[in-house]
Amino acid sequence: MSCETQSKLSADQIYERLWQARDTEINSLWQRSVLLGTFLALSYAGYGALFVQDDVARKLAEGCLIHWQAFGVALLGMVFSFLWTHMAKASKAWYEVHEAIIGEFGDRWQKKHCLSTVAGCPCIDLSPFVGFNHYKEETIEKRCPPRDLFIFSSDAGRTSPARINIVIGIFSFSLWFLLAVAHVVCLSPANRELATRLLCGRGNVLIGIGILTLTFVVLRFVILPQIRSSILK
Repeated sequence: MSCETQSKLSADQIYERLWQARDTEINSLWQRSVLLGTFLALSYAGYGALFVQDDVARKLAEGCLIHWQAFGVALLGMVFSFLWTHMAKASKAWYEVHEAIIGEFGDRWQKKHCLSTVAGCPCIDLSPFVGFNHYKEETIEKRCPPRDLFIFSSDAGRTSPARINIVIGIFSFSLWFLLAVAHVVCLSPANRELATRLLCGRGNVLIGIGILTLTFVVLRFVILPQIRSSILK
């Protein structure tokens, strides 16, 4: 067996093991997401169950108990959203470590076999190995067509699934926090009366338009930059 073949087999084996470690971390992320996602779904279902009542409007306007119950469910939702977000952030950090190791291995291998060639062993080009230098932006740009971020386009997008997973947790935590604050405020009879007048008065159309506008602004200028991939261009 030639020196080139021995070196190539060694690179293949190391390459496979390094990517197995990275893939295992990603698979573990989705398994953990399913577990915590169940608790998040139960939190939303529990919150919705509080309002599936015949006299829910009267309870919301007159009673404090339903607001305390909703506040408790919102706290649970905040806890699970907090855990979801940090679980996704930790997993992303670890598989980025694995990817950095793969890239570093590729660089060191080429320096060893190309800059300090061994007698009788030709320089081995590792560029065909997907992943050795995948973290370099110029490599991605050469091999892949451009992506877009337009929501109504069917082309491939340049967003990161891991970042989307993290943003889901942040959005869920923010929503539960706002709901918790709203129900604490509504514990006061005067605040409940004011909220009823605002939501059922003539200005409710303007409130709806304002919420839609705010949602568009948040999606365009806050969430979209957060889910953009740091590699894909």
